[in-house]
Amino acid sequence: MLRSRSVLPAIQGCFLLSGLMLARAAWAQEKPKEEPAPGGEEQPAEEELKGRGANTEGWDKYLELVEAKYIPAQKEGAIPTVQLKFDLAPEVPKGTKIDLEFELQGGPYEEISYILKDENRKGLTVVWKPKKRPPVSEYFLNSYLRLEAQTPAVQKIIKSNAKRFPLKNEPWKYYYFHQPIQVGTPEDELKEKEEICARFREIIEKLMASGNEFKEKMDKVKKGSELVSGSALDVPGFTAFVTEWRKKQGDIQKEIVDFQVNEPGLAIKVGGAVRELQNLGRMVSKRAIQLQKEVTDQYKAEAVNPPSSEHFDRVYKYAVNAKNLNSAVEKIERLACPEPPAGAEKGKDAADPAAKANDAKEGAATAAGEKSGEEPAVTEGEPAPTEEGEGEPAKEPEKPTKKKKKTTTKPKTTAK
Repeated sequence: MLRSRSVLPAIQGCFLLSGLMLARAAWAQEKPKEEPAPGGEEQPAEEELKGRGANTEGWDKYLELVEAKYIPAQKEGAIPTVQLKFDLAPEVPKGTKIDLEFELQGGPYEEISYILKDENRKGLTVVWKPKKRPPVSEYFLNSYLRLEAQTPAVQKIIKSNAKRFPLKNEPWKYYYFHQPIQVGTPEDELKEKEEICARFREIIEKLMASGNEFKEKMDKVKKGSELVSGSALDVPGFTAFVTEWRKKQGDIQKEIVDFQVNEPGLAIKVGGAVRELQNLGRMVSKRAIQLQKEVTDQYKAEAVNPPSSEHFDRVYKYAVNAKNLNSAVEKIERLACPEPPAGAEKGKDAADPAAKANDAKEGAATAAGEKSGEEPAVTEGEPAPTEEGEGEPAKEPEKPTKKKKKTTTKPKTTAK
């Protein structure tokens, strides 16, 4: 009996706990009733707030963009401009400085300022005169009313009108997402694409020629026909060649940096192609380090590492071979160059049978190679990677090579 008495409260406790859990589950499934907005007003839809700056609830825009007029360059080499026409809210005090930021591809591009000089707030205009040539694209405007940029008198007036200018929302950024500003014409766009493509191909050709020059020299040194004294490596001569080559290679890599400095807008617009072009320069430099090490290992000479040019950049994570160099070139072509017109592929093959035969030969030679970027990193002092066609064959089974479409007439950039 004592045992049964002790069990009964426990059973009752279990039923009580189960009842509480069921009640809690039923409560959780109930949907809360939607409360009406304060004052009976409807809550703004999420789409209505889309594009507004952070923390803009509680205030309205103080600048109404009426018109954005693109003004083409008046002569060759001149830079086009954009005229903005706008109205300001009556609460904006005289002397206020408003900053207008032009946004390109989701990031700030250039900024101009306007100061309200009198009591007129309608039909105001300001002209954006870009510092550098702006790329053909859609731009978006952001307006700012930065408190620290105002005079003490203007600051005092703005602070006194907390209802119109809540201080927690300073600098009162407003994003005009619904009013894109088109800079350039379709004709300008076509010329720009051709210019970008030609510039990238020019640098690609220089990089590949530089890499091929170094490899050809290393091949001759391996055969003992150049920079060899008897059966030993001519270290001073070899070092002089490497030093001079690195300087020339650095000069080519500097051209990529100069493009970003001189044409910042174009560099933003084709940012992916710029990054790949930088990588191609590093790959060529890295491959030279690999080939150079093969030579010093063959002749059992000390590693040669002369001071490099300031712009010589060999920082690339993976080992480099002819296959992934050519893959990098093809990727840049796709990113930087426009698509070929219909029928261009057939015309190119007919006009350049030698290039077609060369492509087929390269495809057969690289069909069994590893995927680009999957090889282990190689640094000086470590064993050099096996070049294509040398040493043991790749372990992966051979796969049929898919011939990729060519874009437009390309420079001969095949890595050896």
